[in-house]
Amino acid sequence: MLEPTVLIVGAGTFGTSAAYHLAKTYNDPSRVTVVDRWDPSSREPKTAAAIDVNRIIRTDYVNPLYCNLANEAIHPWFWDVDLGHFFHKSGWVVLDEKGNDFSRNVRRTFQQRGSDYTKDVDVQSLGKRWEALDGIQTKDLGDAYFNPEAGWCDAASATARFMSVAERKGVKRVTAEIKELEFDRSQRRVVGLRTADGQILKADKIVLASGAWTSKLLTPIEDALRLAEEQRIERQIRAVGRLSAYYTLSPHETSRMCEADVPILVYGDRGILTPPSQENRTLKINDLRTEFVNTVNTASGRAISVPSTRNQHDVPEKLKLEMEDLLRAMIPAIASTRKPDRWRVCWDAVTPTGDWLLCRHPYPQLENVHIAVGGNFSSYKSVFRASHSYKERQTKSALATDSCQ
Repeated sequence: MLEPTVLIVGAGTFGTSAAYHLAKTYNDPSRVTVVDRWDPSSREPKTAAAIDVNRIIRTDYVNPLYCNLANEAIHPWFWDVDLGHFFHKSGWVVLDEKGNDFSRNVRRTFQQRGSDYTKDVDVQSLGKRWEALDGIQTKDLGDAYFNPEAGWCDAASATARFMSVAERKGVKRVTAEIKELEFDRSQRRVVGLRTADGQILKADKIVLASGAWTSKLLTPIEDALRLAEEQRIERQIRAVGRLSAYYTLSPHETSRMCEADVPILVYGDRGILTPPSQENRTLKINDLRTEFVNTVNTASGRAISVPSTRNQHDVPEKLKLEMEDLLRAMIPAIASTRKPDRWRVCWDAVTPTGDWLLCRHPYPQLENVHIAVGGNFSSYKSVFRASHSYKERQTKSALATDSCQ
């Protein structure tokens, strides 16, 4: 019996993961097709969350379920032939704000698992230990710890590698701007998609791994089916933008930071610093507080959240000024003498609970549509290992059910 065809919409974190693992389990991977607007070999800037100079890999969760998933996922980053050389095991330092018990609760979860590698950190000695943190504002900080097992990966290269492995096994890759999902009104179901240049691609199963663009694709179908408000995707995810600042360091500055083993630094709930590598020479700061939502009205008059069409590196001055307050508090030794060399707005799909949204669409006529979104700016670490088994089982179970019918 032929395996059902699968059309994966989006080649970011979830889409690439699905393609990679279906390529390994399908007898005929050529029945799997991935569609994305960007050519994977292109180095042009991309707005997807999975395509960046780095993404953090760590296991630090209070919730035991997520801690276990992250621990399952982190080990391949240490030794996997497709992943290992993209990973930088820098460790990370977590600084709590006063009154926040995140550090204590995470370490308790580690202890309950029997795998606590963390160490106490003296907040007042940060600048002495790492020159880049000299002068960091600490008056509002409380507990802190260091986890040597954490690190970061070259996300753009790792994602491209995974997709290339899937393609070598037979998965088809189509580079095209997606105009809309193809809705068969006689069957009242989604049968594929239409690209901006007029191509129509069809499949038995559709996997929407379209991240922050998911509402834009799915809302017209929901309108056609007249779904109730509580059944719509916008109730489950929202397209959110966050701001990052990047400093391009000199070879000498990079060497000093690398030799000092500067770790990832979590500055309360305000920001995250990711150190450079000798290769990328990039110091990156993520602003965790400055979030924004771009809302548009659809043809039906419904308001949905979608990423802005504005160039991701064209950041409004107001947002830059707001983030510069964070930079002066977090890395005053650097921010007092220079401004970031570039800025970037990164978009992702955020869920109300912070959980992934991995499921078959609950509406009966959309049962061939699978949703794989909800990165919440923090899923890259796990998705290539921990979530794939669920997605694989869930997708193949649905295929088997349909075959029996």
